[in-house]
Amino acid sequence: MANQGDPLGVGIACTTGFPLRMQLCWGVENLQNSLLRRLNASQGCLASIGDEQTYGYDVNDLLNRDWSGTGEMAAEGSAIAAELRKDPRVQDARARIVASQDGLTIYIDGESAVGPFSLVVPVRDLTVAKLNQGLAGTGPTEAV
Repeated sequence: MANQGDPLGVGIACTTGFPLRMQLCWGVENLQNSLLRRLNASQGCLASIGDEQTYGYDVNDLLNRDWSGTGEMAAEGSAIAAELRKDPRVQDARARIVASQDGLTIYIDGESAVGPFSLVVPVRDLTVAKLNQGLAGTGPTEAV
């Protein structure tokens, strides 16, 4: 394949939705997929297989926090950016977290060996109470 020499690598595109499909991707798309996996993994999850000891930063842990202090979001954004810079293909990264009623959105801008990249990561809270919102007879304390 002509793109195997891509400095950002070749990998499997992790496309969700129906129909499920798995295909190769390269370049910025491959980098973005790798960074998304990194942000959906618990820190140290690869240690048991002898791989990177500090890999991972599960952004889902940021949900349902009290974000009353503006410095907290900035600090978490810095921690996310630091996690992304652990990937050797990422030369620089910045992350900004925005909270809304629906959850969080993480806006990422970075620089790779082949140029700039951007990534928007929505982090949503899908609790039973939220899923049942507005349905008669289904509340957060009832079995579904």
